[in-house]
Amino acid sequence: MEEWLDSYDVELLTTGVLALGNFARTDSHCIYMVENKIMHKLLSILAKNNGVDHQMTLQHALLSTLKNLVIPKPNKSAVIEAGLVDIILPMLEIHQPPVVFKLLGTLRMTVDGQEKLAQQLLQNEKLIKQLVHWSKTSEFTGVLGESLRLMAWLIKHAYHANKDLSAADDTGLKKFVAVDGAVASMVGMLTSTHLVMQNEALIALSILSTIFQNKSTDGTKLDELLVHANVGAKLAEQITLNGETMTKEIVDNLQTFVKLLKSSEACAQHLKKHNIDELMKSIPSLVEYCTL
Repeated sequence: MEEWLDSYDVELLTTGVLALGNFARTDSHCIYMVENKIMHKLLSILAKNNGVDHQMTLQHALLSTLKNLVIPKPNKSAVIEAGLVDIILPMLEIHQPPVVFKLLGTLRMTVDGQEKLAQQLLQNEKLIKQLVHWSKTSEFTGVLGESLRLMAWLIKHAYHANKDLSAADDTGLKKFVAVDGAVASMVGMLTSTHLVMQNEALIALSILSTIFQNKSTDGTKLDELLVHANVGAKLAEQITLNGETMTKEIVDNLQTFVKLLKSSEACAQHLKKHNIDELMKSIPSLVEYCTL
């Protein structure tokens, strides 16, 4: 299979990449492929084929395989150091949904647990603007979902290791919040049909609220953005439609976020307008937990 990566025949090359992608289905196989530099060959091929005019099937196959390779934790730093991110960021110019879907998934798997990289990407205005655009306009549900999830993961993994979020470096989040529609996209994610995405939105929004809570200028701006995005209505919709199926983790994160919102007078009034306290009491798992 590896020999096919040297082929000048695009179809044979694509077949070879797909075959390696199927091989990269277990952590041990993925680690082997990184340790034996097969990953470097794949990156080299992608670097020569990462433009809008290049073969879509080959790009899709390469991203699919690289996404698998970057999932095991031991592989992440090696793949990042080999230049994966710099090679795939130019592919933001590509708007073919199957390629975009794999591109976003690959980036999301890459930032998992990588605080420094997540911080860097949060400050990439072009990336965040494109993610916001795709999250609002894509007719391909996979691209829409991955755009939202990548934004949420960037926030989470940029700050997950911080014990004291209120003292954390907020450079990345300031740039994120400054992008038109970024906060509104996270608020909109609260009403996703997928519980895992609802939970990711709650975590991201709680991090935003915690970091900006004690910073008056930024905090006021965030409050305005949250109210403008109608966070109260989105929370009400989330609870009404999903309250009975929420896991304890989601309920805990929901409580945390609502508590953070109440520290702002503007947000507290907004939540009151949407009857959030009463709706919270209707969540079965929360009622059961409170009556134990």
